[in-house]
Amino acid sequence: NLRINIGPRLDGTFDPEQAARLLGLGAFCRENAQAIYATRAGVPPTHFYGPSTLSADGRTLYVFVLGDPRGQVAVKGLCNRVERVSFVHDPASTLGHQTIGGASWAGVPGVLWIDVP
Repeated sequence: NLRINIGPRLDGTFDPEQAARLLGLGAFCRENAQAIYATRAGVPPTHFYGPSTLSADGRTLYVFVLGDPRGQVAVKGLCNRVERVSFVHDPASTLGHQTIGGASWAGVPGVLWIDVP
């Protein structure tokens, strides 16, 4: 559930600023649909600073990077080998990444560092 504290005026219309927020939310949901719908909970909150989801088949982790990050973003506790990192809105993009520590063959998690442009 998402509480956005937006509601109509007494005459049934919306304040233009609130309408713009709703339109923005709708645009975000359309652009990121594969990471929002038909997914399940991602990594625990202690593993990534922000929301995350996992695809229904469990092969794709989606992390929602909040704000305007610079440098690198860390995702902790991953045991699987990471094949590729990209933006949902640009699947052809490839972001640099490396896993530090861990041993996937032994189930020991490492930390994935993603280069954010």
